[in-house]
Amino acid sequence: MLLLSDAQTGALVVPPIMHPQKVAAVGFSKDGLLMWSLAEKELSVWSTVTGEPVTPRIRQSKVPVAITIATGSG
Repeated sequence: MLLLSDAQTGALVVPPIMHPQKVAAVGFSKDGLLMWSLAEKELSVWSTVTGEPVTPRIRQSKVPVAITIATGSG
C-alpha cells in the first residue's frame, strides 16, 4: 500500500493506493503531478491528484538503473 500525505499536515492527499507487491522505491515528477513506484520488477505511474494509475504497469526483465518521468511540454 502507498500512502501519499501532505508534508505539512500529514493528511492523506489521495485515498491509500493499493499495490499488489512490496514496494522497493518511489519517486515523483518535477512538477509533483506524477508518482512512480517500483515493485517486483514492475514500474507503476500514478496521478498524485487522483491516486489513479496513469499507465498500465510496465514489466521489466531487469531492474532499471534510472527512471525519468516528465509531464507537460517543457
